[in-house]
Amino acid sequence: MVSFDATARDIDRYLSGSWYNPQQAGHGFSVEVLSSNRTLIYWYVYHPDGTPTFIIADGINTGNRVTAQAYYNTGMIFGEFDPADRVQTPWGSGSISLTRLANIERVQCAPNPYAGLYTGNFYSQTLNQVIPGFAAIAPNGEFAAISFDAMAGVGTWSVSGSNFSGRGIAVSADPGFTFRSNLPLSGQISPGYAMWGSYSVVGGDRGSFEFYAVPELYRRGISLAEIAGNYTAENLVSGGKGTATISASGHISASDAFGCSYQGNCQSRTLS
Repeated sequence: MVSFDATARDIDRYLSGSWYNPQQAGHGFSVEVLSSNRTLIYWYVYHPDGTPTFIIADGINTGNRVTAQAYYNTGMIFGEFDPADRVQTPWGSGSISLTRLANIERVQCAPNPYAGLYTGNFYSQTLNQVIPGFAAIAPNGEFAAISFDAMAGVGTWSVSGSNFSGRGIAVSADPGFTFRSNLPLSGQISPGYAMWGSYSVVGGDRGSFEFYAVPELYRRGISLAEIAGNYTAENLVSGGKGTATISASGHISASDAFGCSYQGNCQSRTLS
């Protein structure tokens, strides 16, 4: 028998990839999470006589563990590949600590399973309308949320079980209506899938939100260093442009088409 344990969380597709033990470089595992119920594991290793071999395990997922009967095959002749020559032998049991060696593109693994980019809608009770927007959940405990009704919020977030909560500051990006106010929010989050809940801008808008992880952009545990850089956004209707810079330490600075400048800590907003 063989088991693959993910001690920090349940088995999911983000564990797919190559794994090995750095102190035993030269053999390793390929893990393919096929569904919520099934995982296929290949172990590229050596037979006790020193010849290369590989062990196959097709297992059942239960919580944070995959358990399966492991086999290795002998007898098949190279070039002929006749299944009738194959002899399948069960393998024994044991344990080994593993470290990720490589992952599938856009499927990354990190201690923080909630970080990523989410997009969806705000449902404003004050304005009685649906407002598109998005939220970026950073692995360092910070978030940024943008409502396309010219409002933005930044702050910190935390998760307890499936409960998501955040506290921050909301600011207006509309030069004709400026404000800065506290922004508490709370709700539920499902890693790699969705987040939903309610928000309340103190002295301003209040309502609910519903966002889904962007499949092509959502990267589990994306690091700040990977998104650091300079960015430009353009409003396709007005033609107005804004720029933003994200540093490797997570600091965000930006300016918009109206000459307003912003800092990631929301302590500075200057009209020029």
